[in-house]
Amino acid sequence: QKKIGSHQLRLAAGATKKISLPVTTGAEDTDFAVLLLDGKGRELFRSEQYVYSQKAVSIRLREREAFHNSAPAHPRLQALAEECVAVRSDWRKLEEFLNRTDAEIARFRFPVAGGKPELIRQKFYHYCTNSMEKISAGAPLSANRKLAASVSLDGAPGEAVNFQVGVVPLVPLVKQLTPKHFSFDKAIPGANLSVRREVEVDLGGGKLIPDFLSNLTTVDLAGEANSVMYFATVSIPKNLQAGIYQGKLVFEDESGAQSVCPIRLRVRSFRLPEQSPVLTFGDVEPFMASRTWRQTPEEIGGKIRSLAESYGVFPIRSVPLPMDLDRYHLTLEPEYRELAAQNHFVFAGAMPWIEWFPRFYIPRKDRKSPTTEAYFDRLIDEYTVIAKQLKKDGLLEKSYAYYDEIGIDQPEIRAILEKMKKRTGLKLMTCFDKPFAGTKYFNYYRDLVDFFIFNNSYFLSSSWCNLIRDLQKEGKKVCWYFNVSAPLCPTSFNVIDVPGVAQRMHYYKMYQYRIDATLFWSLHYHGRMDLTKRPLKTNMRGNGFLVYPENGEVLPSLRLEIVREGIQDIKYLHLAEQLAASHPAHPAAEKIRELLKLEWSGDITKVDVSPEQLLAFRAELADCIEQLNYSKER
Repeated sequence: QKKIGSHQLRLAAGATKKISLPVTTGAEDTDFAVLLLDGKGRELFRSEQYVYSQKAVSIRLREREAFHNSAPAHPRLQALAEECVAVRSDWRKLEEFLNRTDAEIARFRFPVAGGKPELIRQKFYHYCTNSMEKISAGAPLSANRKLAASVSLDGAPGEAVNFQVGVVPLVPLVKQLTPKHFSFDKAIPGANLSVRREVEVDLGGGKLIPDFLSNLTTVDLAGEANSVMYFATVSIPKNLQAGIYQGKLVFEDESGAQSVCPIRLRVRSFRLPEQSPVLTFGDVEPFMASRTWRQTPEEIGGKIRSLAESYGVFPIRSVPLPMDLDRYHLTLEPEYRELAAQNHFVFAGAMPWIEWFPRFYIPRKDRKSPTTEAYFDRLIDEYTVIAKQLKKDGLLEKSYAYYDEIGIDQPEIRAILEKMKKRTGLKLMTCFDKPFAGTKYFNYYRDLVDFFIFNNSYFLSSSWCNLIRDLQKEGKKVCWYFNVSAPLCPTSFNVIDVPGVAQRMHYYKMYQYRIDATLFWSLHYHGRMDLTKRPLKTNMRGNGFLVYPENGEVLPSLRLEIVREGIQDIKYLHLAEQLAASHPAHPAAEKIRELLKLEWSGDITKVDVSPEQLLAFRAELADCIEQLNYSKER
């Protein structure tokens, strides 16, 4: 790129000499060639072009030296700078040094690039991000990652707002790191604040994703581990006055070294409605859960249902695997009246998949029912008892029996389901595993089914959108499996692989398509799981898996927290729509009508919305709701 000097070389005829030339390349370090000329400028030798296959060591050296010159004093940084000087004249040693220390330097870069150089004078620092980000331990932190040193939250009374804090060590080992203090002075009770550690799950194939929110927060953190993530929740009291509240989350190690995370919480002047405009189903199967969770089916089923309900998820009792079919009996859950009052829906029980019987049940001589018909007759008898109780409670019109995955042209199961409906008066909900197999398949069951659950794909065509409207006009309901991975993934419930923002966008699309419910199949993991190691080791991926066991308790995942956020999002959308309808001439109503077009939300099958876009939309919508809510109160 630039002539760096001239040298004379005199050789006798036929003589050879090894020549070493210093090479200075341009800023891009993309390629170069060596050219030798004689005294008259004639070309004696031209080398082949040398091309860099990766960023050149020279550029990396310049970047590293610039960083060391600008970074604040820290003992470890000083030691790295001295080592860099010692090896800079040996190209091989320099490259090895840069490769070996890149990940460590990444931990120091963020607070400098983020304008917080004073942070790295401590033994560790923190960074904050939204609840939707998935950050795996051990992954180097990029200097341009959109992270923050403080937290800004926005929510309404009765809402749960979440954020994440990553703690990064700057010394070889931080011992007994723990969240020491989390408060908003006396404004918010301590029972409304929680901090949990994100524990990673080995899904097979080496993919690690923070997922399980553990109550075991204390951890020793080695420098090479990069970071540990904490997930924090503020449950805003229903009676908390609107305003700005200041809080802090303090981390401390055994030596007393601390990192203080400031929190700013904006509380809105309106309350979210108690009832969700859509139902979110998650199935519970206590027999399968008890094999992994080491508790009785009744104990573990009650704990899973209780946690699910507290997050706004409606737990439905699914049918066990064939080995437990004889132990399975239809019964109403103890809290069915409370759930009915809140959701206007009763789950009366589930019937097993008829395909199981010739494959797993009837061939066995020790089965209690000699035929498929006899097994279903027993279930219909149990449904009849349940229906009498529901009729007595005045809930029969809101009550549904579930059958899993109706097949194409199955007169045997159709006859069973017709008999069940005629004898009990219950409505029928079922899953259509192949919704696009053709209208013949769908029309065969259209008159029989009252609640349609569609699996394997979203409705992208206008004909299917019209079908949803037609069914709803007939008084029927429509449900989606959680389905953001379609059509790239052949199954519709690999929730564990889906970005957090896509989970929340699922609810925006439910609003847009006017879907009545969504289903996360398998609330709990029911395969083999090694709970003694970190990361947790599983042998199965896919399904919901929204809760996990720990020390006899049922704890949520990061994804269950995001499901709750999605449920809250759709409450915002419906509340805004209702207020705009009641004040149509108000300027904020016009703004809401524009916002509710959701033109920014993109294609449901490939969510490319950023968390920042979603949160900015929510804040703008909340501003409009506040204006209309103020007008309503006046």
